[in-house]
Amino acid sequence: MRWTEENCKKLVKKAVLAETNEVLNVKELARYFDVSKNVITTKVYELRRRGQLPKVDKSLQIDAYQRPYTSRELRFIVGAINAGQTCSQVAELLDRTYAGINRQVCNLIRTGQLAPRTTSWSPEQDDLIMNIVKLDANGCVDNYPELASALDRSYVVIQRRIYRLRKLGKLPSVTGPSIRGLEACRRSHQRIFAKGSRGGRTKRMKILTMERNMSQR
Repeated sequence: MRWTEENCKKLVKKAVLAETNEVLNVKELARYFDVSKNVITTKVYELRRRGQLPKVDKSLQIDAYQRPYTSRELRFIVGAINAGQTCSQVAELLDRTYAGINRQVCNLIRTGQLAPRTTSWSPEQDDLIMNIVKLDANGCVDNYPELASALDRSYVVIQRRIYRLRKLGKLPSVTGPSIRGLEACRRSHQRIFAKGSRGGRTKRMKILTMERNMSQR
């Protein structure tokens, strides 16, 4: 199809734009002009370059899910974290998820825009850990998600603190592998043996090694 100026004007007029200026009705436009969707997409790109259609701006997205972070939001995150706000508090203020804010904080630290956070623990936080931690029969922690939510800390940070509390004698030492982890490992082991699938020997050896390592913790 040869795009005339009249056809271009029709495309601009019939294009339905989202709040981000993305074209929502590419399929319908392709049917109207009797061309493929790729042809419409290419023409839309050309019209944007010529200024006949507005450029896509993801920062205008109304839905917060997967919406790109603006420079203003990033500056706010830096200021809030430096002021002592937690990731959960910042997420609530910006209508974002905890995981999204935590990821941005890590990126800002990695790029030098935010100083690394020092992990300090108050006696009250230690008491909270000791009050709500759930240990299995071998002394392994069985409720890390609950601890992470209550303390607004990552799994790794909490794991390190629990290790420290064990060293201080405030929590019992581990006497064996995690029962939950060992059971999951054994179920996987049984499935592989039952299937007898290709490459099963290698997988079985890996699981046996995992079980042996877990029993030595």
